[in-house]
Amino acid sequence: MGKTIVLIMASGGEVGAGGQPGKWAHEQFPNKLLLPIDGEPLIARTARQVRRATGQDAVVLTHWTEVQEVVPLYFVPEYHGGYTDTFMGAREIWRFAARVTVLNGDVLWHPKALKFVLSSGDSPRLYGDSLGQVYAWAFYKRDTSEVVQAVKAEAKTKRGPSYSQVHFLRLLAKSSNLRRSEYFRVVPQTYTQDFDIAKDYLDWLKRSGLAQEGESEKQRMGCPDGQGD
Repeated sequence: MGKTIVLIMASGGEVGAGGQPGKWAHEQFPNKLLLPIDGEPLIARTARQVRRATGQDAVVLTHWTEVQEVVPLYFVPEYHGGYTDTFMGAREIWRFAARVTVLNGDVLWHPKALKFVLSSGDSPRLYGDSLGQVYAWAFYKRDTSEVVQAVKAEAKTKRGPSYSQVHFLRLLAKSSNLRRSEYFRVVPQTYTQDFDIAKDYLDWLKRSGLAQEGESEKQRMGCPDGQGD
């Protein structure tokens, strides 16, 4: 690998560990990583944006064959039960890189926000919105041991995969290098957001004017009764 590497976390998608339904469960779009954004799957859009911004392909970490089919470069982690499992299951990809940037796969990126994440700072960072929601994070080779320690600490909690990500990122924030670097950065542009539940995507459709007339947004999404309310 080169001096820097960009990873896109795309192993969760629509279900939790063990095949149990997560927060995202829909009939028409069962995998939120493939949500159509102006006719392009969300994960493919992010991969294309990274290529345009850096001149290199991001490595998409995924076990979903339908995701593999729409991205130029992917890696199947040895483990994919949760966020940290996916990350550590791809350690052979990132362990020797000088700088690693990790993008969450369910984020709709504004180009300026993505450029900000990919190019800012010479210290480890977490990136997200003004409410503290994390969209991406980055670290350097010198920080690898602290990242691994955070993973091991998270593993001891034996929490579910949705909690796993939050707790892991909080542990990273408490590590010495991250604390010294004023770790959290708010990305520019309000049009960058993540899609946790159906309502997030429905609201985006409404704001972008893409909802079809004569058809309710929930019908268009194929949401079960009450989903997304």
